[in-house]
Amino acid sequence: MTPRRLSGWRLVILLVSLGGEGLALSAAVTMAGVLAFSLLQRDEESARFAAWSAASSLGIVIALLPGTYWSVRSLLGKSETPVFVMPRLWRIAWITLPLGLILGWLSFRQDSLPLVLTLAPFAHLLTSLSAVVLLLALVSRGGPQVPWRRMAAALTSGLTATPLMAIVAEVGVLLPLVVGAGVILMTLPEGPALARSLLESGGDPSTLDPAAMAGWLAHPAVVASVFAFIAGIVPCLEEIAKSAAVWRFLRRGLSASEAFLFGAIAGAGYGLFESLFLSQPGAD
Repeated sequence: MTPRRLSGWRLVILLVSLGGEGLALSAAVTMAGVLAFSLLQRDEESARFAAWSAASSLGIVIALLPGTYWSVRSLLGKSETPVFVMPRLWRIAWITLPLGLILGWLSFRQDSLPLVLTLAPFAHLLTSLSAVVLLLALVSRGGPQVPWRRMAAALTSGLTATPLMAIVAEVGVLLPLVVGAGVILMTLPEGPALARSLLESGGDPSTLDPAAMAGWLAHPAVVASVFAFIAGIVPCLEEIAKSAAVWRFLRRGLSASEAFLFGAIAGAGYGLFESLFLSQPGAD
């Protein structure tokens, strides 16, 4: 790869990192405003969701900082550190991970709204980030010596490109399945009436006839489609998307250990995205 193309790639990583940080920071500020408004309205449920979302968005900002830092450093022509193991962070993460779990348990155990809105989101953020630090340290111990910027680029890819590609691919597969489910629905005796009910409900399932819905959902083709999508298609699409961190290296040649390392780092970024945004606040 020529230096010009390589610099272009570093610029892409920088722009992606800055763009992701901007969006995440905007979301955090917006959710902070929603939190304040919800508290004024005494809407505890919305306040919990807003606090959780603000903390999660802040976690994305923090996780994208390495990509920004090392991209800028590389573009400025500064030297790169060949090893990215940080023993100090490794030792700290062993403490902060269980600490975050304990703080989260205590915040919900007390059932105090101030704790749920402050301590619980902090514990969630601390635990999620600590787990990623531990994973990165584990996969790098004894592994190939690679520059910090490549680790940061793989993490940035897992936090940004991988979720986007997975969502787009899943929606693209889901649409034909939904159409197929609609065709199956129309073949049932009660299909037209149930279809009209679905349209009139405005997306509220509580207004539908449970007996009619049960008959449609129990149809073998519907059950098979749901199972295939959730247990087969979605995992495959996500695992393929996680490999995006190594795509640009394929023509240059990549050892098995390096491919595993970059894939694991990108997977850690995707796992962080899921842990931050797919979890739900509460004692459960």
